[in-house]
Amino acid sequence: MPLTLVEFYDLLARHDWSFNYSDDHRTWEKGKRTLEHIQFVMMQNEEYTPVFRDLFNEYREWFFDASGDIVKPERPVE
Repeated sequence: MPLTLVEFYDLLARHDWSFNYSDDHRTWEKGKRTLEHIQFVMMQNEEYTPVFRDLFNEYREWFFDASGDIVKPERPVE
């Protein structure tokens, strides 16, 4: 069953975006699996893929914003 946009946002919020920088291989593996799951969810429903992809990109850009000028995407309303 495909996730709703709200559920997808919560998945993004729980994801360890910094997993790639971990020295712990288990942490890296878990982050990699989670990212693969997120990518799978984005492609699960072709009709909504652009909306999910946009939210993913916005969230990622916010998380990695070194200057702090990007606003965190708001959680969608159910």
